[in-house]
Parts: sequence; C-alpha cells; structure tokens
Amino acid sequence: MLRLTAIDRAKSPLLDADHDPVRIADALHGSPHILGARAEPGQNRVTLTTLAGNGFDLTLHDAEPTDDEPISPGRHVDL
Repeated sequence: MLRLTAIDRAKSPLLDADHDPVRIADALHGSPHILGARAEPGQNRVTLTTLAGNGFDLTLHDAEPTDDEPISPGRHVDL
C-alpha cells in the first residue's frame, strides 16, 4: 500500500518554504480539472475550485515524528 507522508517544512532545503502553498496553487492552475486556486505566502491553506464547482481547502501541516527508516536511493521497497 502506498502511503504518503508529510514533508517537514522546518527541514526544507528551500529558503522560502513558506511559499509552498503558493507553489501548490500555481501547479493546480495548470490542471485541466481546476477552475481556480489561490494561496497566500506564509499561510498554510490552498483554496481551489474544480470545473464541477466543488470547492476544497487544503491545509498543510508539519510532519509528525516517525520511527520509520527513511528510504535510501539504492534500497528497493515493495509497495
């Protein structure tokens, strides 16, 4: 089973990790299924509307501590 994990923005290599919601909104603008998306720098929310008229708020959270071992580039994992 594929499990998506949160990204620890405190450890982000990006100098302006507070702009992550804006980057997500910009990427959503390129989707043919999204009518509109917006976010403000420093906020943790991305608001989007689909072509079907459904509205969604995506809220970003810091990653929770985990005991999982990180996957190294040379390591094979069966999903």
